[in-house]
Amino acid sequence: MPDQEADDSLPSPPHDILQSWKEIAAYLNATERSAQRWEQLEGLPVHRQARSRRAAVYAYKSEIEAWRRRRSEPPAAFQPAPDEPEDLPPPPARPSGRRLAWWAAGAAAALLAGGWMWLGWGRSAEPPALVSAKPLPDWPGLAVSPALSPDGSKIAFGWRTATSAGFALAVADVAGGEPRVLTDSAGNETSPAWSPNGSRLAYCRTAAEEGSRVAEVVILPAEGGPEKVLARVGIPTRFTPWSFGSYLAWTADGSALITPPPERGKGNGLFRIDVETGQAQPLTEPGPGLRDGAPSVSPDGRHLAFLRNLTPIQTDLYALDLQTEGAAPVRLTREGAWAGPPTFTPDSAFVLATTGKFSGARRALALEPSGRRPPVELAGAPENLYALSASRDLSAPRLVGFQGRLDVDLYRAVLEGTDAHIEKLLTMPGVQGMPAISPDGSRIAFESTGGGQPEGLWVANRDGEDARPLVTAIGMLGGPAAWSPDGRTLAASATDAEGQHVYAVNANDGAIRALTAGPERTFPPRWRADGAALLFSTADASLLPQPLSLAYPEGPSESVSREEAVMLEPVGATGAYAMVSNSRDLTLHRDGVSEPLARLYWRHSFQAAGEAVYFLRHNGRRRPPTAEVHDVRTGRSRVLAQLPWVWRGFAVSPDGSAIYFDRLEAESAGLTLLELGR
Repeated sequence: MPDQEADDSLPSPPHDILQSWKEIAAYLNATERSAQRWEQLEGLPVHRQARSRRAAVYAYKSEIEAWRRRRSEPPAAFQPAPDEPEDLPPPPARPSGRRLAWWAAGAAAALLAGGWMWLGWGRSAEPPALVSAKPLPDWPGLAVSPALSPDGSKIAFGWRTATSAGFALAVADVAGGEPRVLTDSAGNETSPAWSPNGSRLAYCRTAAEEGSRVAEVVILPAEGGPEKVLARVGIPTRFTPWSFGSYLAWTADGSALITPPPERGKGNGLFRIDVETGQAQPLTEPGPGLRDGAPSVSPDGRHLAFLRNLTPIQTDLYALDLQTEGAAPVRLTREGAWAGPPTFTPDSAFVLATTGKFSGARRALALEPSGRRPPVELAGAPENLYALSASRDLSAPRLVGFQGRLDVDLYRAVLEGTDAHIEKLLTMPGVQGMPAISPDGSRIAFESTGGGQPEGLWVANRDGEDARPLVTAIGMLGGPAAWSPDGRTLAASATDAEGQHVYAVNANDGAIRALTAGPERTFPPRWRADGAALLFSTADASLLPQPLSLAYPEGPSESVSREEAVMLEPVGATGAYAMVSNSRDLTLHRDGVSEPLARLYWRHSFQAAGEAVYFLRHNGRRRPPTAEVHDVRTGRSRVLAQLPWVWRGFAVSPDGSAIYFDRLEAESAGLTLLELGR
């Protein structure tokens, strides 16, 4: 975010100045990390005495109060200004600085190619509507990261068939017919993006030997032919083309591509790379620990829309004004959910995207890139819609959408000596995952999403029977819920509009209350042995773990010193603690001595029961995890069972006789054609 400039017209009184982050945070009744995060994400007016992020900071109380008022304005504040007609686009502001030349060229090219955007289909203040939706042909295999051609007649996508080792770039006619494969390599070729005139395709090629973190950006003729490798970019691993569209977008004039960072060590923002010279220019700076991805440029070249990853289970949609030097991205969604890749309507008036739980119910939205009005839901959108890609045809605007669905069920492995009898406990539509077992072993708590039934935290008996929703007023869970030792309360980390927080839920009636607040992210909590407090770690804007906190169900949290831990749980009355690092390393701590135990499958794949620590060991990508136990008294570990591939959950019965986990049963994906109108 650019530094704010003070208004020099009137001197500010001395009592109006806050002269440090500490004073600013105290005035806001927040932590310093919260204030810094608000500056990054929400435009909190903070000044610096030098042009440096490390310079001394100060702020004016009057400006902060004005910022507070803007932040809490009701929806009426989104109405257009009286002097701005709704049926005409606002007059273009004069671009300045380094963005001027290429933005102006892009705007001119867009006008020449498509005519005046507010003629024909028309640039309008009215959001578009979905007129019809029909599935595209169900080609064998899996089609991902779809991109619709500018005229809406063709679709490019990454295609993997039953006989192919990876994804190849393919193009198919929307009207029907078999896809044509344009590429053939040993790696994965996904993330296609059409040039504005439809003559070229850009895509990302991930070489097999380099894994998924580095990709080549390749350009080739849309009908196939000689390729040009433009750059090597670092792939933001929190965004994947399998579910979230393309890593790439063309500028409006076709002279450049918007890409991830051109190489490692260049940050986590988006870059503009000239397709002739390969020169790279940074466009966004998300801040420490955040990542930008899934770019889309409006046909008139004015705006860049993209996703910003706030936590591993939450993304939000942002828009950047490309014609204004130093403009900060505007946050368009605040739903505590997972926004899908954006696309623009052909007239550039609206950004279209989907939002909702990652594996649950989703909505399609139309949003103004200025952020002045609240989002409008598009009625009639298909279920399980993620990525969207729009044509530029003003006479017949259309979208292609990527639909995906997961089916995850709960299982139990009954331990019998060195063997395990595995049985399915619960089968419901959608995802039933991350089980947690009550202290008396009689009930299971789990998350249910995406099956058409109420989404949220559910409970069932230990055999999977009598399943019912406990609380639905809760966001996506960051890990399994934790039962209090008396079985009366469930604690969980879940997303909301600001971040990821700890909640306490009454295990009988579902009454819920938040224990933390603010823009920070909290890791899944565990209970102290006496049940009087919760242990959890909070991440700041850098998403690196901070000292662990104790949160009492009826009071505020206090900090305790546990270095490099994101999760911690006491092991019975042994005085030992099981501790997990940010890199999923599980260690046992007792009497000042640290003992490494294992690299975990997930950070939350461990549980203390009695005087032992049970955990799920990560065995790499080619071998399923193993369930193991470490006896704190003897200091020995042993294997309990070789489990099948686990989805996310792992829990152990209080007596250690059974393991509960979730398993992916099926996944399906398809492409849908959506016609737009007004």
